Formats: sequence, C-alpha cells, structure tokens
Amino acid sequence: MNSIEKLKKSLWLILILLMINACQAPNCGFPEPTVGASERQKSDFNFLAKGMSYDEIVAHVGKEDRDIGSGLYILEYSLSDGSKVHLSFATLDSLYIASLIPVDGQTEYIIKP
Repeated sequence: MNSIEKLKKSLWLILILLMINACQAPNCGFPEPTVGASERQKSDFNFLAKGMSYDEIVAHVGKEDRDIGSGLYILEYSLSDGSKVHLSFATLDSLYIASLIPVDGQTEYIIKP
C-alpha cells in the first residue's frame, strides 16, 4: 500500500471517529434551539394551511430550531411545554404536512398528508 492510500484510509478513519463523537453529544450534533423557542405554544401554529410557503411561516413564527429532514425538508420547532411541531416540505414553496409531537410521543396531525 502506497503512502497516498494510507493517507486516504487515515482521513476516512478520522472522519468516522468525528461523526461517532458528534452523535454522542446532546442532540446528536444538531444545534441547540434558537432563543425564543421556550415561548412558543401550539396555538402559535393555528394559522398553518396546506401549501403555505416557508417564508410565510417564518414571518409568523420565526426560523425553525432544526432541519431534521433527509431528502425532504422537515423543520422542527420546539414548544414551551417540551413538545415539538414538525413541518414537512418537498420544496420550501409548499407546506405538505404539519404535526405536533407531544412529550408522550403520540403524533397529532395539524395538517394531514
């Protein structure tokens, strides 16, 4: 094995170790919620309608705390009672699904698919 191949293997190993270490941290490497999230309540999302754009939603409730999607945009907002609101978009032009995830984990749809 030449030195370039050894270097590539070493870099991959370092990358894997960094990823493992990040997922042992709180929130698995996701940023902490933004300031103000502790003040949000379920009623703050009563305006939602299927097809709304991301920009329209941000104008009402601010930027999401995290994007937890992969392939789709799934934006997560943390609420003051510990529950979360998930907003799903295929593109940021049109809201597809909105759901409330209470602390007990029983999903409740705000907007059904």
